[in-house]
Amino acid sequence: MQLQFLNVQECLEIYPNISSYLPDRMRNNVVYWASSVHAFALGGSGVVWLSDIQVGHRANIHVVLWNLDAPHHPEYAKQVLGELIGLYRLQRLEALVPVTFPRAGGYALKCGFEKEGTLRRAELYDGKPTDMDVYAIISERQDLWPKED
Repeated sequence: MQLQFLNVQECLEIYPNISSYLPDRMRNNVVYWASSVHAFALGGSGVVWLSDIQVGHRANIHVVLWNLDAPHHPEYAKQVLGELIGLYRLQRLEALVPVTFPRAGGYALKCGFEKEGTLRRAELYDGKPTDMDVYAIISERQDLWPKED
């Protein structure tokens, strides 16, 4: 599979309302986007981006989908996750999901993430403190990690 890298402008063109899904600290922060985000197209029906990347160790993943009901999504997403894990040699891939988006948490589980807990009042959304569920995939999940050559 070939990952399609996107810049900030391309992300906004694909999904102009993307900022409505972001915590306040990321919303409309072009400096944040330009300096710390690596974004990729997700099969023409979503955008995935990594932030806080520590090559060889960990990264945070953010996903925005506009068709959660497409049956191919979890399997396609697992392929994309495998590609990203290999590209950055990650040991841990973490997703923080607002508790107000329960379908997103369910999707994370379908993609192989495990729920690790909840961070209380961890992000601001529209100025309101919001709890965030923590989901992660760690390197022991051999089914998603690329095979060593």
